[in-house]
Amino acid sequence: MHGDLLRSAGIGVLIVEEAGEVLEAPSLTAMSIGVKHVINIGDYKQLRPKVEVHALKVGVGAHELNRSLFERLVMGGAAHSTLALQHRMRPEISRIARAMTYPELRDADDVQGRPDVRGIAKNVVFIDHGVFEDGPTETSRDDDWLVSTMSKRNTHEAELAVQIVHYLLAQGYAQTDIV
Repeated sequence: MHGDLLRSAGIGVLIVEEAGEVLEAPSLTAMSIGVKHVINIGDYKQLRPKVEVHALKVGVGAHELNRSLFERLVMGGAAHSTLALQHRMRPEISRIARAMTYPELRDADDVQGRPDVRGIAKNVVFIDHGVFEDGPTETSRDDDWLVSTMSKRNTHEAELAVQIVHYLLAQGYAQTDIV
């Protein structure tokens, strides 16, 4: 849409954030403005590009459009780096990530020996409920851009999150300790 403006800017480096979620066509289109270097940041093993027509994603004659250019490059042997040592998750959480997707991921020393979460029986808790989403979030217009999202909202989950925060505050945690 703004190709002429981008070409006139003389952009030499294209950085694609969440590259695993970007369809191949927009990635290639963005590169067609004279870009000489592309940096893809993201994780193609988590969220994939959104494709509405199922037959274009999988099955006989499918074009596998649910694969990003980033994933195709990595799977084709392009040079890339993968996080090997994580510094954020408790080992109880990273153990789940290792079992599901990232068997080589290791925990840094600074995530070891963290104190147990106060007021909760286990450090990792899954909450199951049967309350469905309220519906899609709203579409809005921002200047020349139509902002639309496929995201859903679940008021029940939001209220539950607020209650959990209040409970953690009552356990002595500061607001800045809760993310």
